[in-house]
Amino acid sequence: MEKTKTTVTDVARKAGVSIGTVDRVLHDRGEVSEKTKAKVKAVIKELGYEMNLNASLLAKKDDLMIASIQPEHDKEDYWDNICTGYRMGRRDCAKFGTQGKVWFFNQYDAESFKKTCAEVLAAHPDGVILPPFFPQEAHDFAETLAARNIPYVLIDTKIHSDSYLAFFGTQMYRSGELCGYLLTERLTADEVKKVLHLRLRRDKDNRSDPTVNRRRGFYEYLEQHFPDCERITLEIDPQDPEGSNRALAETLEQQPDIKLIAMLSSRINIVSRTLAKYRKPDMRIIGFDNLAKNIEALKDGTVDILIASKVTQLSYSAYCLLSEHLALKKEVMERDHHLHLDILTKYNLDNY
Repeated sequence: MEKTKTTVTDVARKAGVSIGTVDRVLHDRGEVSEKTKAKVKAVIKELGYEMNLNASLLAKKDDLMIASIQPEHDKEDYWDNICTGYRMGRRDCAKFGTQGKVWFFNQYDAESFKKTCAEVLAAHPDGVILPPFFPQEAHDFAETLAARNIPYVLIDTKIHSDSYLAFFGTQMYRSGELCGYLLTERLTADEVKKVLHLRLRRDKDNRSDPTVNRRRGFYEYLEQHFPDCERITLEIDPQDPEGSNRALAETLEQQPDIKLIAMLSSRINIVSRTLAKYRKPDMRIIGFDNLAKNIEALKDGTVDILIASKVTQLSYSAYCLLSEHLALKKEVMERDHHLHLDILTKYNLDNY
């Protein structure tokens, strides 16, 4: 008599866990404790369970093409980390028959974004990973994808659309509130009289504003807890770092009472040289994201705190979810996936 083939249900029942937990262990995806993971793997070995990918997903002979739209960027910046996660996902999901291709656009030019979206549509992708840099243009593109029944996953920030398959990113508003809290923690109203906000200059028409909700959370936290606080905004131009450093130096020289400084994007390293020069013992300086140059500024004491998340996991998870949805017709049970916010100081970097 032929032996009955072991199923995922058998493994789950024997291990005393859900089928979803077994699936996460099998695909090394999601949050599963080491103890549970070890127990599930032991049961898999005991029962001799084997995944049958050929039967479930490789009946489709044609490769599935996933288009990823990415801004042109420098090595080791935020989007370079995103691309690293994307490449990891492409490698690990090759077994699903998916192939990834990247289209780049100029992140300071809305027309470049529109042109890139048109090129992606002309390539007839099976799925798209989309960072919605320019809200209106991204919305129009997303609606076209939906009309053509092309599933898309949003990463980093969201747009006002109900047609997306899933979203991977941080809770922008809450991250802004967190920044406001950390910047002013244990300070009195008399000590929070003035805050300098270093705002990244993007496109010339200010149509691209991915941190708008983070800024709103930051401002509303200050308004609620320190209504008399003066907010000063200084634009930092990534295409003119020397000019940005000069402008910051002038601001700090003219207003020596500035003690609280925050930058709500990943580019605080652009002005770290000037911050280090004018740094005072009673200053608090906060930035975002664990880029190599930001970490250097954290280690040498120029920056006090970086609010970060593991963004490689963001694009990796987006690619894996889209691959499984396309190849396995797997239903997406949870659409919004928010990365954990980590508070980094020079004292806890070793284990990050």
